[in-house]
Amino acid sequence: MAHKRVKMAHKRVKMAHKRVKMAHKRVKMAHKRVKMAHKRVKMAHKRVKMAHKRVKMAHKRVKMAHKRVKMAHKRVKMAHKRVKMAHKRVKMAHKRVKMAHKRGT
Repeated sequence: MAHKRVKMAHKRVKMAHKRVKMAHKRVKMAHKRVKMAHKRVKMAHKRVKMAHKRVKMAHKRVKMAHKRVKMAHKRVKMAHKRVKMAHKRVKMAHKRVKMAHKRGT
């Protein structure tokens, strides 16, 4: 009879071990899942960061382009002013010549 009792006790211990082993396995799997989730979040953050960087760079490029356009406009404006002044000078010279002719007659 004692033998049977010992055998049953062994069986119970064996089962308990099995349960513990399974529990460990479950915990291990859960850890793995958490680790993977963290990795995914990290990657997503990296992607967002890169996207922000790209947007920032694009803004910078646009800003620079605007600056260039502004400068070009300024140059054109100045050139127009110069042309206008030259025309004025020519006009005045013509007037002077005309007056001189008038006096010469």
